[in-house]
Amino acid sequence: MGLMLHASLMVTQEGLPLGLSSLKCWSRVSREETPQEKQRRLYQSTMKEKESIKWIETL
Repeated sequence: MGLMLHASLMVTQEGLPLGLSSLKCWSRVSREETPQEKQRRLYQSTMKEKESIKWIETL
């Protein structure tokens, strides 16, 4: 499935780029599941198990 990369770019208020503040690289686990199983997994997973944790870790 390949690799995913989440990069966070820091800029000044004027828009001058300062550089990258963080990088996170990961790969998704290949799953064979029904739509109902996927929906249940998405709603019952803890925050640390979700990909969206990258936004919190970046802050």
